[in-house]
Amino acid sequence: MGLVQMLKDAQEGKFDIIVVKNLSRLFRNLMDCMRIIYMLRALPKPVGILFETENMFTLDKNVDFTLQILSLIAQEESHKRSEAITSSQRQRYEQGNFIKFDLLGYDRVGVNEIAINKEEAKTVQLIFMMYMAGIDAETIAEVLIMLGRKKHTHRYVDGRVKEGDTNWNRNSVMNVLKNERRCGDVNAQKTVTPNYLDHKAVKNVNQAPQYYAIDQHPAIINPQD
Repeated sequence: MGLVQMLKDAQEGKFDIIVVKNLSRLFRNLMDCMRIIYMLRALPKPVGILFETENMFTLDKNVDFTLQILSLIAQEESHKRSEAITSSQRQRYEQGNFIKFDLLGYDRVGVNEIAINKEEAKTVQLIFMMYMAGIDAETIAEVLIMLGRKKHTHRYVDGRVKEGDTNWNRNSVMNVLKNERRCGDVNAQKTVTPNYLDHKAVKNVNQAPQYYAIDQHPAIINPQD
């Protein structure tokens, strides 16, 4: 988001130069690097990027070849970091160490520890009760809105609080129903990131192992339900 806003400001002529510590802080692949540099050069009021460590200024076209080489190096470093992070995550899963996210029905109470939020748990139980009674997800969403039942309120470690809204719909109801964490279990690596360049997560369909563990935290819903 920050990069997108910066480029928007550049197009609006809000500054003349961008100063960056080094190339790898701004770009992770050659394509993005050169595309953005050329775009900034072509503006009615050209904007240059000064890379302090490399001592290069992008309005000087003589640095293009060197920039391409350095971008390729940054791209490969990003690839290696991505592989190392993935390998580390899978090793933790194999050892039974899972990340416990706070979500509707739970609050974070310590380092990688969650506990039941009694008020939010009522919403989770209501959703399951209505669904098992044969009520469809769209109607459940309408009932939750009518009752003013909020989604999860996030409480961050820095003290910030983001209140949950009541904007329920079919998808948000189904997300609660299909999440195994409400019954105390954890299914890790449900998504994967095939392309380290765009960092887009996709559903893990036989692309990598998944790890399922039971009784990892207090359950709100009976596992059979």
